[in-house]
This record gives sequence, C-alpha cells and structure tokens, in this order.
Amino acid sequence: MGCTCMLQTLLAMNQVAEHMVLAGQQPAGKSYIVISIGCGTSSLPKLKYSAKDAAKWGVLSWLIKDGSVPILDMFNAGSADMVDFHLSVLSAVLGSSHQYLRIQYDKLSGSAGSIDDCSKANLDKLVKIGEELLSEKVSGVDLETGRNVEVPGGGTNAEELAKYARQLSDERRRRRNN
Repeated sequence: MGCTCMLQTLLAMNQVAEHMVLAGQQPAGKSYIVISIGCGTSSLPKLKYSAKDAAKWGVLSWLIKDGSVPILDMFNAGSADMVDFHLSVLSAVLGSSHQYLRIQYDKLSGSAGSIDDCSKANLDKLVKIGEELLSEKVSGVDLETGRNVEVPGGGTNAEELAKYARQLSDERRRRRNN
C-alpha cells in the first residue's frame, strides 16, 4: 500500500519535470518540495525469509508459507525500496535532494499494523509512534548502497517539516502579492 503512494509521488515529480522541460524551463532545486509520509510497514516480512531457505522452496512455498504469501511480501518490499531509491535519484538530479523528505515507520507490530483496529488504545499507540517519528533525525537513501541513512547535518523530522511549512507559507505569500 505504501508503495502506491510513493509511486504516485514519483509519477507526479516526473510529470512536473516533463512539463517544465516542454515549457523550456530547466527544473531546478527550488521547484520542488516533496514530503512523503508512509503509512507504516511491518518489519516481519524482512525477517521471515532467508535466501538460503528460499533456495529450497518449490512453487507452493513461494505462494503460501506459514500463513503468508512470500512472493507478494518480497515484491511489495522490493517495489517500495525501488520507488524510494528512484525518488531520491530524481531529487538529486533535479538538485532538490534537500527538498525531499521521506518519513516512514517500518517496525509496526500487533494491532498498530492493522487497518481494522480503531480502538482508542490502538489510536493512542499510533499517535505515540507519530510523535517518535517527529523526534527522529532526518534520513535518506544512500545512492551508493541503497540503504536509509541519517542525513548529515539534518535536524529532526519535526524541524524539517516546520522548515517546509515556512517555505510554503512564504511562497504562498509571494504569489498572493504578485
């Protein structure tokens, strides 16, 4: 599910860049502010399977294994990682990597990972997770390794969101005055 939103973000960035190029403008770093907030993922699919075990699986094990669907788990995880990587590359090419913020929680467990549990206790747990995410340091994809790493000199997610809010507010004020 998270990959779909990220894919839409990537497609939107491509559309804007294409529009600018066709209009004879050079896409530049100040043209974009992209804030991509994930809906969270479970860390379980990453831990469930090993290449050593999967090498011995037959067709049925790829389709159903211990109550899950390994081929879909792996496809979804791989797709999300690739889209995040491509968003980071596109941001870097357009000179706007400092204007791209991806916030994602990948350790959901229990009821926090369920879309069916709207109890007060679960909603309170999700609020707490959101607050923790705001206090974490900004991270991004290392284009050489493909891994998420802390951005050197970056502040917290809350500080970065506040910075973007100021930039957007300033831009709106500028446009209203023109």
